Amino acid sequence: MTNLDDGSVSIFRAKTEELVARVATGGEPSSVVISPDGKTAWVTNRADATLTRVDGIDGASPSAGQTIDVGSEPTGVALSPTGAKIFVAEHAESRISVIDTATMSVEKTIAVKNPYALAVTNDLDLDDTDETLVVPEFFGEPVNEREARDTARTGRVRLYSLGSLAESGSIASGSPTRPAASGARGRTRASGSRISRTRSVGSGGATIAGRRPVAGARITGGGGFTSRGMRGSSSRIIH
Repeated sequence: MTNLDDGSVSIFRAKTEELVARVATGGEPSSVVISPDGKTAWVTNRADATLTRVDGIDGASPSAGQTIDVGSEPTGVALSPTGAKIFVAEHAESRISVIDTATMSVEKTIAVKNPYALAVTNDLDLDDTDETLVVPEFFGEPVNEREARDTARTGRVRLYSLGSLAESGSIASGSPTRPAASGARGRTRASGSRISRTRSVGSGGATIAGRRPVAGARITGGGGFTSRGMRGSSSRIIH
């Protein structure tokens, strides 16, 4: 678990919920990824623009290992299925660094507009080259000339082959919804549903069509991207 305020990560035993250690990594640790063998973790430190390896997380005394510099505001981090490569989303740099985990050196960089969260596919074989790096762009793409409207942007997810590290395609995360007919101000329609002035309201939930969901519902998120011009972090409603 990252501890933003004091620049550390906490390591727990999942079975017993016991705190094993607290390891200093750097300013504003943002994301953590763990090696396939469960012995090593890598942590992005957003304020320091660094990546830190934490060794021995399966033992009683985990410790900070090597730290390397990466681009501005590293946020998301992902590992190839074999653990050979690590990918760091450098949000303010508009770039992804590809790092060899054995040498802790940057092998290549990929230009992507404001990446934030990352994911890598896993087909459960021992070949990383047939996998795909999935990169949602944090900000939606402008659509036509409707910048001042809620329907002015659409999300974009970029796909990169781990074999060549070249872009293999992209996915539009949704086409903008047309404004409702005259007289239905502030509403949009999609498949018969009506959403009116949706907003985050903390632990009370989101207001949908002027109504709150079941009591106790809340919006949570963790390192995601924004679609259609709305800022957020992979938000989801949970009960």
